Amino acid sequence: MQLAVFGNQRGTLPPDWTRETAMSILGNVRLDASAGAGPNAKLTFIGIFGDLMVTVPVSSKVRTSGFTIFGDPRVEVSQGEGPEVSIQSYSLFGDVTITDHTGSHTVKGGLGRSSSASSGSAPRDRFT
Repeated sequence: MQLAVFGNQRGTLPPDWTRETAMSILGNVRLDASAGAGPNAKLTFIGIFGDLMVTVPVSSKVRTSGFTIFGDPRVEVSQGEGPEVSIQSYSLFGDVTITDHTGSHTVKGGLGRSSSASSGSAPRDRFT
């Protein structure tokens, strides 16, 4: 479990992680999960006045659910055959960013969608 209260928390998840929880109250959580993920990997984030930034492996299949109120959810992952990662996020006054740091294919939009755009399509502003 990662916890940030009135401050910031950084953490690195092991290559075979399957379940993780992060909570933030007036602080930010930054998780590095880029080493890989185990089967059915699931991250749950609960935040009040705090941001979450997760770095996933390049070409991950990211599924999101939850809500962000007064914050911006972003999924910036180039799609491919990487591990499947499920992220549940419940955020009040905070941003949620999921990235693989490649920047080659950016999809921005609300939670509760799959970021499974084909690699040949142009970036979209919102999930439809």
